[in-house]
Amino acid sequence: MADISELYGSGSFLKTNDVKQETKLKITAVAVEKIRDTTKLVLTLDNGKKFPLNRTNAERLSKNFGTPDYTKWVGKEFKIRKSETTFQGQDVDCLRVVKEYEE
Repeated sequence: MADISELYGSGSFLKTNDVKQETKLKITAVAVEKIRDTTKLVLTLDNGKKFPLNRTNAERLSKNFGTPDYTKWVGKEFKIRKSETTFQGQDVDCLRVVKEYEE
């Protein structure tokens, strides 16, 4: 079987296709990175993938972890799920941090 992931690799960023159901992940590092024309927080996860945060996901993590200080998020766990949002007038898949995750 020919698989495009063999040709292009799976990539370093978490994608909606990587999440089939609500999934628990652990943060191993947090960095501020420029992606295209925007500066974002980018989480490195225990599965080796990177997860750039939009404002909604950053605010949910801040609330879940009880601090807006993202340097204190390393080692914390959270859950993520696939969702939908509107982007440039189109409904598209996205990833959302689950609200108020508790172990």
